[in-house]
Amino acid sequence: MSLGKEVIINGGDVYVTEYRERYGTAKDIKTGVNQESVWSGIDFDKGTFYEQNKDDRDYFCEYVESCKADGAEVYLLEYTTDSKLIQKIEEYCEKHDFRFYISNSLELEVIRDDRKRKNDKWRVI
Repeated sequence: MSLGKEVIINGGDVYVTEYRERYGTAKDIKTGVNQESVWSGIDFDKGTFYEQNKDDRDYFCEYVESCKADGAEVYLLEYTTDSKLIQKIEEYCEKHDFRFYISNSLELEVIRDDRKRKNDKWRVI
């Protein structure tokens, strides 16, 4: 980074993608990105979570993977209580060397993250 500061862009997929298309890379504007709801979604009317639809998931996966290819740290924030979806998120993040946080509430009470690893087993927190 030109100013020597860490810059994590929260969301910003449209901005970062446009910047990368215009200048060929986005390395000079960020050290990382945080993206919510790549694998999960929130129905605010019902107060429930759901598995993200394939088109949105594919779009955001392509975005965060391109950010990683640009040298950025990638953080995912997901909302779910579905154990199968949690497993998919963990496997995806491990494969791509992404950090993640999974909350079972909109209040961001983390139930799983990649900082709580002990003896190669995930712990529920």
